[in-house]
Amino acid sequence: MSMHESLDSIATAFKIAETFSLRRMVLLQLPPFYKDRERRKRIKEAENLWFKIVYPNPLVREPWKILLERIEQKQSKTIKKLLNRFELIIAVSRQYP
Repeated sequence: MSMHESLDSIATAFKIAETFSLRRMVLLQLPPFYKDRERRKRIKEAENLWFKIVYPNPLVREPWKILLERIEQKQSKTIKKLLNRFELIIAVSRQYP
């Protein structure tokens, strides 16, 4: 059973369950992805503000933003695929699709 929503926790729980032929369960408290478009938009706005403060130079800021966005997209796809292989998913947030 994984009680965290990070990729490493979910993958570790899955691998342990698979190795020992156990049922797979995950408890998700904070969503690794959001269904609400407004919430996603506000998170992106906050992230952009943070980037502007930390990296005032756009030549430094933009490559980091692009890299992190690609990593987030890949991680989100991986988490969704992995969650589909669990027998039981308990989500305690309204933000889950």
